Amino acid sequence: MPDDKSPFIHGESARTWARNKKWSGNDSLIFVGLHSDWYTRVYKRGHASLNGIFILSIVSETDQELQVLAGKQGRGFEVYPALATIKKKDNKFVWNKSKN
Repeated sequence: MPDDKSPFIHGESARTWARNKKWSGNDSLIFVGLHSDWYTRVYKRGHASLNGIFILSIVSETDQELQVLAGKQGRGFEVYPALATIKKKDNKFVWNKSKN
């Protein structure tokens, strides 16, 4: 488990059964831990998610760019934190298309 100062995200799967017990499948589970100031520092400023990507924290920012820690889809059900750059275009922040 990460320390209290580090936001984290982790994804995994769990086997689940239908009510009639005739078939099973996999549920997707995602666990997230955030800083106590996430609501005011990220969410209230409109940066909780961009293009469906969940933002865990803002690492650094300028007028034209945000460096963020975001949840990234891995293999299968895996989700892990990854650094990403978000640039401002037409007065809105949009994802930089680099391979972050």
